[in-house]
Amino acid sequence: MVDFSGSLVGGTLPVALLMFSGAGHTGTLSLWGDEGAAKFLFGAGHMVYARMEPGARLGEKMVEKGLVKQADLDKVLHLQGRKKVKQPLGVLLHSFGLISREVAEAEIEEQMVRVMAEVMTWAQCNYRFEPLEVDLDDLILPECGVVEDLLERLEKWQEEHPGEGDE
Repeated sequence: MVDFSGSLVGGTLPVALLMFSGAGHTGTLSLWGDEGAAKFLFGAGHMVYARMEPGARLGEKMVEKGLVKQADLDKVLHLQGRKKVKQPLGVLLHSFGLISREVAEAEIEEQMVRVMAEVMTWAQCNYRFEPLEVDLDDLILPECGVVEDLLERLEKWQEEHPGEGDE
C-alpha cells in the first residue's frame, strides 16, 4: 500500500477515520495543524493507539490516576528509549506486571477517545497515512478497537466531560 496525504476541513475527520477503518489499513495516520498534532495507529483497520502533542501521554495519565508509580514508568520509558524496545508502553507495563491487561485496555481506550475528542474540535488539519507492518499479537487491543464504536464512545465522553477538549 502506498502512503498518502492531504488536508481535512471541519467535519471530514470522522469520515477519514471511518475510511481507514473500513479499508482495513495498517499504519500510522498523522494529523497536524494550528491546534497541535496527533497520531493514530491502525492495525488491520482497527485503531489501536492514539496520542497528541501537546497533551498528556498514556503513562502520565496512569501516574496521575495512581495506576503506576512514576519510578516504574520512568524505568519502562528508559527501556523503551535506550534499548529501542518496539513494544508500546501499555504492553510493556502489562508484561512487567505493573498493570493488568484490563487496565491497559481501558487506559488505551480512554486515551484514544480523549485524542479523538480534541481532534474533532479542529477546524482543519493536514494528514499523512504511512503504512507499516504491525504484529497485532504484540499489541493490547482495546475491546472497542473499531472506529465506529469509538465514535459512539466519543459522544458519551463529550457528554460526561463538557468543555474538555474545547480550549
